[in-house]
Amino acid sequence: MTSPATHSLFTFKDLVLLELQPDLDFVTVQALGKPTWVTQGIFGGFSLPIYGADNEELFFTICVPDRWDGTNSLLGHVHCWISQAEDSKNFKLQLTWEYFVLGSAVPATSTDVEVETATGASAPQFKSFEVDFPLVPGSLTVNNSLGLRLRRIAASENEIGGEVVISHLGVLFPRNILGAPV
Repeated sequence: MTSPATHSLFTFKDLVLLELQPDLDFVTVQALGKPTWVTQGIFGGFSLPIYGADNEELFFTICVPDRWDGTNSLLGHVHCWISQAEDSKNFKLQLTWEYFVLGSAVPATSTDVEVETATGASAPQFKSFEVDFPLVPGSLTVNNSLGLRLRRIAASENEIGGEVVISHLGVLFPRNILGAPV
């Protein structure tokens, strides 16, 4: 008997979650010199101010794996921390996504998923958070190229004074088997 795979937004009955880390477009970050790379102890990440048409964004791509079950929603998730102590403030991240089928035209359209996160009272400097983004697959299929863009945008109220540092972005693909049949 197996227990269902769970994550903060979903419970996947009789499914296993496969997490893949998309490839970061690091060439653009290097060429533009932003977003800025910062470290805390042995951990590092990209520091994001509120986006203002200033290239303070991260781009990722991933090939949809054939191990995905093909029907359940995907879940993008970010691990991050705040650069300074905050008291009952908010920050908002926007994950934009789109896909294309190999052999077809790459679309100019995309879908935005925005998530606002509360720091809580007396949040210390470097407090960490996980931010989840549901991605509804539509007609997405295996081997499609999935593109992602991550930005920090203005919160609806009580914006944090510091920056949000992004240390990880992953995509969870539900699957209904543990491995490929042999």
